[in-house]
Amino acid sequence: MRDQETALIALRAALTGHLVLSTLHTNDAAAAAARLMDMGAPPYLLASALIGIMAQRLVRKLCPMCAEVTPLTPAERAWLKPELDRGLDAGALKRGRGCPHCNFTGYKGRQGVFELLEIDATLAGLLNAGNTKLFYEAARRKLAGRTLHDEAVRLAAQGVTSVAEAMRAAHQSED
Repeated sequence: MRDQETALIALRAALTGHLVLSTLHTNDAAAAAARLMDMGAPPYLLASALIGIMAQRLVRKLCPMCAEVTPLTPAERAWLKPELDRGLDAGALKRGRGCPHCNFTGYKGRQGVFELLEIDATLAGLLNAGNTKLFYEAARRKLAGRTLHDEAVRLAAQGVTSVAEAMRAAHQSED
C-alpha cells in the first residue's frame, strides 16, 4: 500500500469479510499501524479491520559444506551481549568460509525471519484512540521474545545463518 485510497479500499474490504493481504514498508510489525494512520487511514477503521501484522526479512543461510565455528568480532560480541549474558554459547556460532559449493560466498539459500503481531482487544482499543505511541509500546511488549531481532539471533544460534546476517536483518527493524 502506497497511498490513502488503496489503504481505505483494503480496510473497507476487510470490514466486509474479505481476507486482505497486502505489503507495507515499515521497519517492524508494530510500526505498520502508525504508517497506515500517516497515510490517512482513520484509527477506528484500523481498530476494526486489522487482525494481524507480520514483518519479515530474509537472511542468507550458511553453506553446509564450509560453515565453521569462528570467534565473534568485537561488533558481533557487543550486539549479542544481552543474549551472551543469558547463556548463549558463543562457541557454537558459525560463519561460512567459502567453497566451490557456494561459489566462495559462505552462503547457500535463504531463510525467512518473521515477527507476527496479533491485534487483541487492548491493541485495538489503543488503535481506536489513535495513540500511535502507546500502541507501539504495547505492541513491542506483546512481541517480547518474538521480534525480528530474537528470531534472527535464534537462527544464528542454530547455525542456520551467521551473526553478521542476523545483525543485518535485525538492524533494519532497530533503525
